[in-house]
Amino acid sequence: MTMSEPRLQQRGAQPYAAIRIRVPQAQISSACPPLIGEVFAWLAAHDLEPAGAPFFRYARMDADGETIDVGVPLARKASVADERVRFGTLPAGRYATLTYTGPYHGIPQATQRLMAWGPQQGLKWAPSPEDQEMAYIEFYPTDPMREPDPQKWVTELVNLVQD
Repeated sequence: MTMSEPRLQQRGAQPYAAIRIRVPQAQISSACPPLIGEVFAWLAAHDLEPAGAPFFRYARMDADGETIDVGVPLARKASVADERVRFGTLPAGRYATLTYTGPYHGIPQATQRLMAWGPQQGLKWAPSPEDQEMAYIEFYPTDPMREPDPQKWVTELVNLVQD
């Protein structure tokens, strides 16, 4: 398991499609991953093109559980959402980023490192301007079905910084 040094990165706005789920923290690893395939299948059925790695956007976290958008970036904005799939835009702005490589059970440690680094640099975390919810996102560029070795799984952690 390895982690990059945290850094700041400017990112443009990114439209996405997602399924929102409310889940206890202990069930994230079982409840959320199957939704990635469901989002991809929904996009294919609606002739929408993915434009990047799937992600989990942690919109709200509290003692009762977490609200997560299981999403896929889109090549263009779309407007065919339904009661299951919603559209949104990851906001443009400065993001603190960290790349973690290893099994998914190490992601919380990487997240803690990123979340501690920001305030140490004098940074404040910004809510998403679209909905005022959190803008902490985990991108999953490695498909575990194609790369069976968990030591090679890459996860990119990003959190929007307040200007």
